[in-house]
Amino acid sequence: MLIRILKTDHYSNFFILFFTTILLWTSAWLDPIEFYFFPGEASMPLYHPIDNLFLGTTSLVVAIAGAIMTLINALFIYLLNSKFLFMKTRTYLPSFLYIVFTSSVKEYNTLLPSQFATFIIIIGIYYIFKTYQSEGAIGYILKASILLSLASLFYLPAILFLPIIWISILVLRQKFNWRHLAIPIIGVIIPWYICVSIYYLQDNLYSLKNILRLNTLSTNIFLSHKAIIFQQGFIIALFVIWGILSVIRRYGLKKEASRKYLNILIWMILCSISIFLLVPTCSYELITIAAIPLSYLTAHIFQFNTSSFWYNILFALFVATIVASPYFHVITL
Repeated sequence: MLIRILKTDHYSNFFILFFTTILLWTSAWLDPIEFYFFPGEASMPLYHPIDNLFLGTTSLVVAIAGAIMTLINALFIYLLNSKFLFMKTRTYLPSFLYIVFTSSVKEYNTLLPSQFATFIIIIGIYYIFKTYQSEGAIGYILKASILLSLASLFYLPAILFLPIIWISILVLRQKFNWRHLAIPIIGVIIPWYICVSIYYLQDNLYSLKNILRLNTLSTNIFLSHKAIIFQQGFIIALFVIWGILSVIRRYGLKKEASRKYLNILIWMILCSISIFLLVPTCSYELITIAAIPLSYLTAHIFQFNTSSFWYNILFALFVATIVASPYFHVITL
């Protein structure tokens, strides 16, 4: 029943997303936990003013702001597919799954730098997808690169998604020239050049160097809860693999553009896994970005099902398992 409703484009689905967000964030509101960033995380140039804005407020206010950002990102996930229709139809199913993926761990139900980075990256993906068979591809590539750079000014590990832009160009464009290689680098440099210039004019370059050092070398304290991460990751991985197989099975039935868009999302998952494993500052907060492709590919399983009853049961069990997994430590590390 729920799948059938979420698969539609009816405006009432927004209220399902809204109440799902409230349901999953209620425990964080009733018993708010003060979130402790690792050294330098809250000092990133674009996130620091936002962090200062909430100084003196309660953890409840910060948690409410985090829920609003989660809901906004979920709506933009819906809009991205509505524009390019790589899920074949307009559907709220990926948005629903995005909220589930990003809201199931109470300790992280707060306002995070990665939430703002996610919002910007979704817009960047829009411009990347626009390069397909477009005469203005270079302009779109530049915009996507600048947006990725802006995302990294909120959440530094976002810059490591730069290879996805080059991969996307190879996937979407029939011809690849040196400009396509150079433009993303230029786009990434522009916001950081402006940022460094501002710090230089304020005679505060040492502070910026220290922020970058801490964001590069610090160890994220949430890794002490890594059993939760691997436990949820294992469950999600099983369904994502199933989702990829579902895409492959229907590959010949999809339009060429849809196949290419889904290929890019698969590459984005692989990039997210690499960043999580290799970057010491990355922990569960990376799910806000990784959940973009995860939500689409997992939704693909249920979007095209033919056995409504059993897929509804499976969908309910999947969602319940993700939500409950932080409270039942099957895996011990």
